[in-house]
Amino acid sequence: MSGEDGDIAHRTYTFQIPTTWLQLSTTQAQQLTHLLKDPTTQQKLQVAVEKRVATEFKKHPNLPANEHFEVERLAQKSAIMQLLK
Repeated sequence: MSGEDGDIAHRTYTFQIPTTWLQLSTTQAQQLTHLLKDPTTQQKLQVAVEKRVATEFKKHPNLPANEHFEVERLAQKSAIMQLLK
């Protein structure tokens, strides 16, 4: 790990992020930034999320109100990852 003069030659950082966050590489983040500048892409993403949420609510009509946010978050995450493929 140390260089010739005792300098650090390499350092590795490991971050633990909450599961509620979307994990993206720097390349994916840049790609998403460019994609979200397009209003058409934003609209498609919103429609995909709404469709997925509606499907989940149809499957589970008695879903507790406190789980609605989680369903929407998972739908957003899924739609974004699908967009980046």
